[in-house]
Amino acid sequence: NSLLGNDLMLTALSLARQLSRVLPGLRCVLLKSRSVAKVERQLVLPEAFAAEEGPVPRAWLPRVIPAVGVKEYRAAARSWLDRHPGRQRVLEIGCHVGTSTALLAEAVQGRGGFVAGVDVSRSIVERATALHSGRAAFGVADAWDAAGLVRVWGELQATHGGDDEAGGGA
Repeated sequence: NSLLGNDLMLTALSLARQLSRVLPGLRCVLLKSRSVAKVERQLVLPEAFAAEEGPVPRAWLPRVIPAVGVKEYRAAARSWLDRHPGRQRVLEIGCHVGTSTALLAEAVQGRGGFVAGVDVSRSIVERATALHSGRAAFGVADAWDAAGLVRVWGELQATHGGDDEAGGGA
């Protein structure tokens, strides 16, 4: 299972730990952040990930893959999905207008997967929904409110065709 985030600050490592407690199936957090890209502890750089090298975090910690820029972010996300070809449930945190979310949805299409994006801005989520209706689900959630994020994730899965484990890990 995957959890993908975008444009999160350095404290996203704290978020990854917090989310791993409430989403036990969480296995990956993907960030687009220059500052996070410089942190080495708990991180696997995209190049090392692509070569299947680099540190493996403790079993209870999700792997964190920092990406610089949208192109690297999307390539790393696609690589993760390609390496885990089963039925994926993907939540993109900070989805903005949903372009990356829709591309991720295309990647899991035909595999029974489910992709949703959340953003803190209702107007941004409305725009994402208008642009990508039918390709991915979108909702309003604050990434720093883990309980609220999990609730919205479950609602999106239940409402838009995610699997039966609506409250489960991302």
